[in-house]
Amino acid sequence: MKVAIRYQSRGGNVKSMAEALSRGCGVEAIPINSPKAKIKEPVDLLFVGGALYNFQLDPAFKAYLQDLPEDLISEAVVFGSSMLTRRPILLIQDVLKQKGIKINKQAVWSRHRPNDDLIGVIEYFAKNEITRDRSLDGLPPYLVFKRSQEIKAQREAEAAAKAAAEAEANADDDTDQDVDA
Repeated sequence: MKVAIRYQSRGGNVKSMAEALSRGCGVEAIPINSPKAKIKEPVDLLFVGGALYNFQLDPAFKAYLQDLPEDLISEAVVFGSSMLTRRPILLIQDVLKQKGIKINKQAVWSRHRPNDDLIGVIEYFAKNEITRDRSLDGLPPYLVFKRSQEIKAQREAEAAAKAAAEAEANADDDTDQDVDA
């Protein structure tokens, strides 16, 4: 599956999200102002994201979206950031729909700078989205919130297991030192 990630970020929130998607997909996240940002070959899945500025999409980002070659993009997953509303997701989706680009049911939105838990969710989401069975598209979207709770619990369990292993290793070291003395 050919995957691409394009984004526009002024404050760094969307960039953080794009980098998490990049780690999950294993492809480079490219800002729209980069010379490499133009889509020149077919893409099966395009992750594309931005944020709101004065309750609208940045004009350069909107122009980028309007110039996307719809004949080269099979499907788009939208991501974005906004302090108050999920409006950037809706605005990006509207532009893509007008172009005739298929919109994935899933979208990723962050109200603030993504914390470690959300970064983990985004990486997990990207990894699963590129391998998911497209024949299941008729099913309702899987809630990202549920995923975030699952991933948070998984990360806490992994941290607890690591701490327990370290504590056990330290206890073994202390016991070895007592025997040597």
